[in-house]
Amino acid sequence: MTQSYFYLLIGLVYSLSLFIGWWHKTDDRSGTQYLLGGKQFATWQLTLTILAAQLGGGSLLGTCDTARTHGWGGIAYGAGMALGLLLIGFFFAEKLQRLPSGTISQALGTLYHSRSLQQIAAVLSIVTLFCSLIATAVAMRKLFHFVGAPDAVFLLFWAVFITYTVLGGLRAVILTDIVQAICILGILLLFTGYMYFYSDLDLTAHGIQFLHQPADAEAISWLDWILMPALFVIIGQDMGQRCFAATSPKSIQTAMKAAAVLILLCVLVPVSVGVLTRNLGLSISPGTSTLLTSVQQLTTPWLTMLVTAAVLMAIISTADSLLCALSSNFGFDFHLHKHIRWLQGLTTLAGILAACASFFLQDIISTLLLGYELSVCILLVPFLSAMLFRSTCLPAAFSAMGVGAALFASTQWTPWITCWEILLANIATYVGVVKWTKRPLL
Repeated sequence: MTQSYFYLLIGLVYSLSLFIGWWHKTDDRSGTQYLLGGKQFATWQLTLTILAAQLGGGSLLGTCDTARTHGWGGIAYGAGMALGLLLIGFFFAEKLQRLPSGTISQALGTLYHSRSLQQIAAVLSIVTLFCSLIATAVAMRKLFHFVGAPDAVFLLFWAVFITYTVLGGLRAVILTDIVQAICILGILLLFTGYMYFYSDLDLTAHGIQFLHQPADAEAISWLDWILMPALFVIIGQDMGQRCFAATSPKSIQTAMKAAAVLILLCVLVPVSVGVLTRNLGLSISPGTSTLLTSVQQLTTPWLTMLVTAAVLMAIISTADSLLCALSSNFGFDFHLHKHIRWLQGLTTLAGILAACASFFLQDIISTLLLGYELSVCILLVPFLSAMLFRSTCLPAAFSAMGVGAALFASTQWTPWITCWEILLANIATYVGVVKWTKRPLL
């Protein structure tokens, strides 16, 4: 019975999403309205869409799994995302919003006055976003398997999100993100209230006992788990697109900071469940979700249904953000924004290919990290040099990117060097070439 209501709930949400996508379909031949929504989004709208875009399967399912093995160290991934949003809010949002650009790669091309640099950065962004989209599709398939749904149901909902994203562009994505974010926040609040006030565990009286750090929790690499997500968030096109679409620098700065706080509060819920699962000794079968299995054991079928629906909405809200960001790279970096039908067709194809790839790949984290590290190792140093130090030495940028690409490629066969060492090599290369060309860093 609850499964029927699960399908009814998500069916209503995504029927509304389809209506929003159809209602906001555009005939604007310039593509600006389609890819940036006319730059008319208020602070509260930006806050909720940023939250929905970042609060995906990794933030809910992944952090809970990590907390079961690493205790409260599981908060690190969410803290990294929040840190990235805060850094954008304090240091990058205003500068990006004022640039006459639609993508991070276009911003780099503008700052360095190089079309070649823009297109290289665009290709890297597309590869990274596509890897993330595949990982999102894998997470979505696993969730439908959890509720006993066949792959046909997964493909149906995947087609729904592609349809409303392609029809309505960024405006449709942001409006559907708002709906999904409100639903997710409401369900997480309801779940937290149930656990503290109605659960047999009586967390109000014995919360410390049930939620203390497990004595045998595994250590976590805080530097990797916090800084890598933070650095990727900074150069990610999905967040860059929100910056370019804001009404003003002030609105996006406030939205980034507010979304960072909400991300931390939301991630605390699955992390608490992971710690609780470890301390109670609940049985979790290998390959299953700690969050969903624990909720199933600790709460009612109705609440399990709602939490599962919230996770699905989080996954799809991330997926539509990634696909919309891919569309902006195709549009602004390769001039397809002048040909909306071609742009929509290519975006649809990317979504279909990601769904097909999910049947052959099962490891969510490794697929995500591959895309993250690729962008960070190659693009981060030129981006930070231009944004923070106003250093736009093109030979230095290409040299640092080349070193980063070569070292990253070499680690795919034999991991002889870490991502942080690659970044240090990039910095040394950039500074060395700047000194050699006798250009000032500031």
